This record gives sequence, C-alpha cells and structure tokens, in this order.
Amino acid sequence: MTANSLQAKIEEMFKNDDEEIVVSEVSTYYLNNLFVQYDNLILDELNIERLTEDDCKYLATYTSLDRLCMNQTHLKSLANFPENDKLVRLELAENQIPGAEL
Repeated sequence: MTANSLQAKIEEMFKNDDEEIVVSEVSTYYLNNLFVQYDNLILDELNIERLTEDDCKYLATYTSLDRLCMNQTHLKSLANFPENDKLVRLELAENQIPGAEL
C-alpha cells in the first residue's frame, strides 16, 4: 500500500476522526472492541483522480456499502470502479468524468 493509495487515504481519514479505529483488510472495523461495518462511505474532497486496480479491490471489501459519496474528488474516470449490487446511492458531483462514462 502506497501513501497515495485510496486505502491509505481512507485509513488516514479514519485515524484523524478517532484514534481508536483500526482498519482491517476486509473493511470491518473495531471501535472500542465493538464490531462495526459501514454502510455509508463519504470520501468527498479527497484527491483521488483515478482508481487503480488495488483501489477497486479495496472498495469491493465494503460489502455492506449502500451509499458512496465521492463528490469533488477530481475523479477523471470510472475505470476500475468496483461493482456493488447493494449500492443504492452513488454521488459523483463536481468531478471531471466524461459524459460518455456516466
């Protein structure tokens, strides 16, 4: 995992919000010894630009996700975007994605 990977950015985001959160490989989180799975992931304003294959694999571990917000992330393409049958709401406002990809 590189410092610029999506996983590193998300882990840093969680770390800044609460030092007790530990992120595991399968996107299950332990907060004060309680099991938590996220159904909402808000990544607004993270500088992402493009998703790599590793980013795709990492996002795919969020198996309970029904809302993903990636507004103002400078995303330029939906290439390597993971499939998620449970995803109900995807927010991609104010990015640079070509209309042909939407």
